[in-house]
Amino acid sequence: MFKLSRKNILVLLFVFILSLLLSACTIAENIAKDEEYNIHVDYTAEQMLLITASKKKHINDFYTKDIWEVRTGEEFGTYKDVFLEEMQVFFIQLKVLNAMAVESAQTLNSKETGDVKDAALKFYKELKSSSVNFQNIGYDDVEKMFIDYATALKFRNSIADDKSLEVSENDARVMHLQRIILDDEAKANSIYAEVNAEGADFAAIAKANSIDKNIVLNVGHEGLDPVSDEVVSVLSDGQVSDIINIDSKFYIYKCIEGYDKDATAAKKTKLLNERIDAKLKDSYNQYLMSKQVDIDDKAWNKMIDELSEINIDNMGADFINSFREANIW
Repeated sequence: MFKLSRKNILVLLFVFILSLLLSACTIAENIAKDEEYNIHVDYTAEQMLLITASKKKHINDFYTKDIWEVRTGEEFGTYKDVFLEEMQVFFIQLKVLNAMAVESAQTLNSKETGDVKDAALKFYKELKSSSVNFQNIGYDDVEKMFIDYATALKFRNSIADDKSLEVSENDARVMHLQRIILDDEAKANSIYAEVNAEGADFAAIAKANSIDKNIVLNVGHEGLDPVSDEVVSVLSDGQVSDIINIDSKFYIYKCIEGYDKDATAAKKTKLLNERIDAKLKDSYNQYLMSKQVDIDDKAWNKMIDELSEINIDNMGADFINSFREANIW
């Protein structure tokens, strides 16, 4: 039996292009009123079907087809309802990001356009040889979506050039520690002498005496209180800290590894992406303050009808995988 929270639903839907999460309500408030400032999401049913069917296949393969009728709460209906709602927001985001890319001169150059078109042609040939009927989709539809998808990613990546978003090694530093927490000062002094004795097994002593049995920590600066962080950050591998007294509790740390290079690199990438996406979200919302957005309901409803006719299990051609395999960025 599937049980999905709203948070899990959003994570499922947006692992495939942008970490950006924007509410459907924000979009709904920007329905077109003035043609001069209008952004019309003019994707055809066939163009939207390319990506929606591919995303549906990914979810179907991972969670099985049972997921679509799972109730997600009275407000949201079934997972299928939420999926379609968020896919509509996705196409609005895609169109808006392309408009932003044009205004900031971050569109594809001739080399990138050529690479994208090559990938689109390869996918189109796979699509036409698929056992699933996509007869209404032409090469121009495929090329359009590949180019818009690539342009949105290029625009997103351009934000990474902002030097203020850089993450330092120290900001991302990951340390491996062991920790003892005690609530009696006399015992803390006794344990401190014990862990500093020659041949002492810090982990074993911690397990036997710490009031918090979670003795292993893999943390960065943000995972420690400021006092402990200041003490621990200067320890060498294998070194034991002095007793740290915070609010009548007594902490003793042992540095197992003060700088995990691989974990730090992974965390650095994660933090950078979070900063990029936060700036992208802010730029997106600022941009929409002076724009109005609408979407072609007729095309959207046609896409939903066509999606229901596709046998996802037999769909060999996959937009998302084909774009990823092209390795354009």
